[in-house]
Amino acid sequence: MLSRLTEQQLFNYWRLVYWFNLEKNREKRKILISFQDLYTEFNQSVGICVFNIIQLFNILKINFKSIEFSKEMYSSCRGSKRESELLKNNKNSKNYQLITRVFNNNISKKDLEDLIITPKEINFLLEFICFEIKDEDIFKVVEFLNIYIEKFIDDKLLTENQNFYNFKNQEERIEFFLKENLKFGKNFIIKYDPEDIILKDDAFLFIHTLLAFEKLGYLKIEELYTFYWGENPKDHTKDYKTKVSLNDSFYSDYYNKSEDKIVINNEKEDKIEFIDKVLFFKNKQFNFSNSPNQYELLGTLFKDIQKEWNYDEIEEDWDPTCYEERLKQKDYWKRFYNSAKEINKKIAIETGIKDFLLMSTKQVKVNTRYK
Repeated sequence: MLSRLTEQQLFNYWRLVYWFNLEKNREKRKILISFQDLYTEFNQSVGICVFNIIQLFNILKINFKSIEFSKEMYSSCRGSKRESELLKNNKNSKNYQLITRVFNNNISKKDLEDLIITPKEINFLLEFICFEIKDEDIFKVVEFLNIYIEKFIDDKLLTENQNFYNFKNQEERIEFFLKENLKFGKNFIIKYDPEDIILKDDAFLFIHTLLAFEKLGYLKIEELYTFYWGENPKDHTKDYKTKVSLNDSFYSDYYNKSEDKIVINNEKEDKIEFIDKVLFFKNKQFNFSNSPNQYELLGTLFKDIQKEWNYDEIEEDWDPTCYEERLKQKDYWKRFYNSAKEINKKIAIETGIKDFLLMSTKQVKVNTRYK
């Protein structure tokens, strides 16, 4: 069985295929791919990206057709004198010959491996190194990714160090991001920050699930990136961004416009109940199945509808094993507060009642007027 890749590895491999095809479509005589174009700014250096690409090539038995250093780009970025300074500073170092080979464009795969573990000023050379592979080898990468995503969809990947949601639960979470952007039409940009205090969920695999939805025919990924060239480095954010185009099958399979609307003649008119992610209130049904944080919050509140729930109690209810770590994050409470706001908004649209839940920065409860 295949072991699960990290999100960063999958990002690197997807970008490899993307850049190869992009350069090929430009009908360039020589398709050179920069390692810097493949890495993600989220918890990854160019060196780790290089390591991931070499690891993939070793698995798939792919050889570099060529490896080239862009002295022009390096001089433009670091200054024309930096090459001689670097050689001078490392003349008595074991890395001197390695640096010389890079500047002379005589780079091997072993040199790449050695560069990964060099000091920062030498390791920085990796950002100006490009490589070339054969057409048939990029097909090996595409086939590998296809097989890998199929196994992810079928829950057949090995888990080694951490638990992750099965595909059904991953699916529910990616739906949330897609539906949140439907107001922009069928083509839009999703931004996802894995460290966002409100959205953070270590068991959710955003890139994996996005690629799975593309494989299942629900969308097309136009681009997947963390920053654009030409962007001011100060404006770089460590989140994933993806341009997607939704296909008709997404609307038919996942988007039911009536799912959150009124159900008339509900026999539970005088009761408030929360059953199977559905809230029964004021002769209406509100389906929260596609809003994970909202139905989780209601699930907790309805364990004791009379109780005023402190946010630390909710955090413990959601994640008994790791809640103490989350409590150290000063804004941890915001995901509960914002979920409560969204619940109130959904209910207000259909009933005119804007205060079903009462919340502060400390606690949230079901309004006693409606119990």
